[in-house]
Amino acid sequence: MLIDRFRYIDLSVFRKYFKYDISALYLIKKERAAYMLFYLGMIFSYFASMCVWFFWPFQNTFPILATAILVVSMLISNSMETPIYNRRDFMIPLVFCAVILFYMVLVNTPTVIGFILVFFKLFIFFALFRITPECFGRFATVLCKTMACLMCVSLPMFVLYLLGFNLPSRNAEFADWYYYSNYYFFLVSDGVLNEIIPRFHSVFLEPGHMGTAIVLLLATQLGKWRKWYNVILIVSLLVSFSLAAYCLLTIVIFLHMWIQRKKILLKIVAMILFIAAVIGGSFIYRGGDNMLNQLIVMRLQMNETGDDIEGNNRVSSNFDAEFNSYMQSSDIFFGRKMENGGGNAGYKVFIYQNGLVGFFLCYLFYFVAMYKGPDKRAFIAMMVLSLANFWIRAYPFWFGFFIPYYLFAHLPRQTAQMVSK
Repeated sequence: MLIDRFRYIDLSVFRKYFKYDISALYLIKKERAAYMLFYLGMIFSYFASMCVWFFWPFQNTFPILATAILVVSMLISNSMETPIYNRRDFMIPLVFCAVILFYMVLVNTPTVIGFILVFFKLFIFFALFRITPECFGRFATVLCKTMACLMCVSLPMFVLYLLGFNLPSRNAEFADWYYYSNYYFFLVSDGVLNEIIPRFHSVFLEPGHMGTAIVLLLATQLGKWRKWYNVILIVSLLVSFSLAAYCLLTIVIFLHMWIQRKKILLKIVAMILFIAAVIGGSFIYRGGDNMLNQLIVMRLQMNETGDDIEGNNRVSSNFDAEFNSYMQSSDIFFGRKMENGGGNAGYKVFIYQNGLVGFFLCYLFYFVAMYKGPDKRAFIAMMVLSLANFWIRAYPFWFGFFIPYYLFAHLPRQTAQMVSK
């Protein structure tokens, strides 16, 4: 039989090693293999950058491993008649990406290993920028289904833990300030072991990390929230009791309506009434002694000084004072070395470490990477969403955040057309 070498990978040479007929495995479509390896490399980068416990051993080396997978994908693609890595508009965003990544290493920890790792991270961005746009919709679905499958195991195991089942576990530690009881399919922070019902965050470091990741995945699912995998993601998000994730979800809901040109005034009124009813119910139920009131509503109240809400505790009081001093110094342009960042997060930490120059370069890169999407409303919505998340977390180069942003900015028009049919 004549094999089309541009379309198939021929493995028939191995048939003599098998006792049974494996003729169905002789030929593998190159396009399918290239796509699957692309998905694998990106999913590996996605979860490893989010510091899920499965990937702690690869925390510093995951760009190298992901790059190896993507290189194989590209080699297969290049042997095809029509390669899947065929976009020609990748150079400008890649150059801006290189500038900000090298800048961040230079002003923080300028080591040889740090600069080498930048090259491998750049290759992951390069693969994302080069892949054909027809892949984006399928890739977004693959990401959501992967996360949903993880939650399908993690959430029931967590419920069994709450019911008192004696599940196997071990102590775990990450980055010298995260301590857990690791139940393999979910983590329980040592700081909440005395609570009756600890917050659910699956295998992620914090409930907010998991909640934010899910919200950004849902942002790529315009018009498809009733799919089984998205329903699972929504349920997992709700039981995280993450104030940040709830706020981001509200933003995503209205951004979706704005992208689809829907009249949102009545929706805003309905949302306000719904939130008011939920807040009122949280005060009434058990006299306010419930998780919704304590973890969400109470954190929306003003603090003792009256200058901020209780939930805005991304930085300690010591770092807040240090940041105010920093903003009046000459270090504001290029940043200052962080002596002890444990317990501090958000935009203040990023600006403290990288300065206003780093902040400007970061969002300049986001602009050039996203603005060529098919829908300018989606581009504007993505910038709004990324700024909102940056205020809370400020990890703009975590692949767990950037990949959904990129898909969000490039998907909505074709998704909206599909939903309308």
